[in-house]
Amino acid sequence: MLALIAALAGVFVAFTGPFAFASGPILIAAIVLGIIAIANRRQGGKGLAIAAIVLAVAGGIMAWVITAIFGLGMTGDLFRDDEPFAPQPIPTPDPFVPPVEGEPTDGSDGSRGTVAAPYPYGEVVTISDAVTGDPVWELTVGAPVDVTVDLAAEDLFNPTPETGTYTGIPVTLTYVGLETVDPWIDYEWNVAVTWMTAAGTPLEQEYLILPDGYVGVTELDAMTHGETVTFHTIVDAPLDSGGSVRTTIGYDYDLYWSAPG
Repeated sequence: MLALIAALAGVFVAFTGPFAFASGPILIAAIVLGIIAIANRRQGGKGLAIAAIVLAVAGGIMAWVITAIFGLGMTGDLFRDDEPFAPQPIPTPDPFVPPVEGEPTDGSDGSRGTVAAPYPYGEVVTISDAVTGDPVWELTVGAPVDVTVDLAAEDLFNPTPETGTYTGIPVTLTYVGLETVDPWIDYEWNVAVTWMTAAGTPLEQEYLILPDGYVGVTELDAMTHGETVTFHTIVDAPLDSGGSVRTTIGYDYDLYWSAPG
């Protein structure tokens, strides 16, 4: 009789959900009592003992199943995020901020550096921020030079100029600003050079393998305060083809240079 009572108690505990595991010792005790009752012939109640053992085994199976179910549920709760899913925006790179704000100006009233009144080759012009007045570049354009022989001697892959002459326009830049600036990349203050014919037609720039001592505009690196660099723009044209050299700072600030006279 005790075995059956223990088996019933164990089955009841097995159905309590999270505490089903506690039924294990009770059910084991019911099985042990049932075996003792069967072995002890003097006690009688053999049928009740067998029923207790069967009930205890069935209860143990149910306890194991219920414990497993609740265990899996608790494990899922550990990894469940109650926050609703929201797609994360794709990060975007920070927008480029030029090292110097404002528009370039050479400080003149517009009467110099124009097509009608170009700066002479060799004159140093300070380009400043029109808003703050802070200087950014010291810029000068040298007289065009014939670089045909130098280019031919540097690399056999440089093509022969169609006009018979490669002309180089030397430009010297000194950075006098406080921040670092890249004259090739920083769009507000980059410097582009074009050789113009007397009729105002731009001559196409050539991109060639340059000899030692020559730097192309695409090879310019970031510059810090006080650094100076001279680069060359190469065109396939004789020396007498150009009327003036146009330097463009930023998007649309143009200055013109030519031989004095």
